[in-house]
Amino acid sequence: MALIDKALTTLADTKAIAGIPATDTTSDALLELLINNTSLSIAGYCSRIFKRGTYTEFIPASNRQALLLQQWPIASVSSIVDDGTTMVLNTDYRLDAQDKAQGQVYRENGWNGKWLVSGLTSDARASSRILTVTYIAGFYLPGDALYVAGADDSLPMDLGMVCAQMVAESYYTTKRGAYGNLKSLSEGGLSYGWGADSASYGNLATGIQDKYAVVLNRFRRAVFA
Repeated sequence: MALIDKALTTLADTKAIAGIPATDTTSDALLELLINNTSLSIAGYCSRIFKRGTYTEFIPASNRQALLLQQWPIASVSSIVDDGTTMVLNTDYRLDAQDKAQGQVYRENGWNGKWLVSGLTSDARASSRILTVTYIAGFYLPGDALYVAGADDSLPMDLGMVCAQMVAESYYTTKRGAYGNLKSLSEGGLSYGWGADSASYGNLATGIQDKYAVVLNRFRRAVFA
């Protein structure tokens, strides 16, 4: 097993958090498996891709000044084509530092598009995906050559720490053969001990405990259909 390019932490950092000596390689394959799965689970929970890359979106005009892109922070925009017309940076739209950090492209006159209406109250909605946006966004991850801990263009350290902590917890849970909230089991009368109820444990549907979600929620964006 090897780490995927979207891994949010390294094997070395995870072993340090888990208290496993760097020279002990007996569990490396398991740890790498857990790092890969945990990294993808975090990305799924946050509904985004953290690794820096080039992305192309086909989206409708927002009829607002801010056009939100799916991936952020934005490093640069290669092109925006509006219904066949290529737009010009600083003439047709702006991409200031605050826009990059928020994952949006700003246009003073608004991103105006064709509208349709739907629903019982004739709510307006965009009619077609007339904007093609190609851009570079995301962070350098700990496994990338250009990663610098604490740098603005690199994965925030607290996010990498959460991933390592989640992996360490999963590792020891797996080694104990204990899953879910079950903390103890006694024979002779068969009694179970549970560590916490579902509410305090976290959102079991997402598999993310509250103690981790507190950090991860800062990297999510509310999306309204």
